[in-house]
Amino acid sequence: MSDFAIEPEGTNTYGRGQLFYTGTYVNDLPTITNLFNQANSSLQSVIGGNSPGLHASSGNLVLALLTASWSNTADEAVVTAAAADMYAKANAFAKSKGTLNSFEYLNYAYKTQSPITGYGAHNVQKLKEASEKYDPFKIFQNFVPGGFKL
Repeated sequence: MSDFAIEPEGTNTYGRGQLFYTGTYVNDLPTITNLFNQANSSLQSVIGGNSPGLHASSGNLVLALLTASWSNTADEAVVTAAAADMYAKANAFAKSKGTLNSFEYLNYAYKTQSPITGYGAHNVQKLKEASEKYDPFKIFQNFVPGGFKL
């Protein structure tokens, strides 16, 4: 409990507002589902949409993550090729069944993947417009190393 008392301080920048709101419910799936849906719908109206382009109309989705580790640096190429081959085959199968979703979680994507493209053209355009507005000299896009860029 003492860690929780300290936690908000670490996540809240000085001078910013912060709100805690609570409720207690019986562990009932329809009630919890409704709470989740209410939170999602109210949040979307505040933040102006969903940049990754994920919507309830996509149905239930499963995000798959492969992690691998190795001790010999010479094995990197073999492991990388095996992972790429596995996902190429899995994606081809899902595409043939109409069950492939273009979303790739940015924080887990490998450097050869294109997670931002999966957000959809409209959302990528909105992100580019925000980037141009808040970073007109493209400092982040051109000079910050690593990560996926617009």
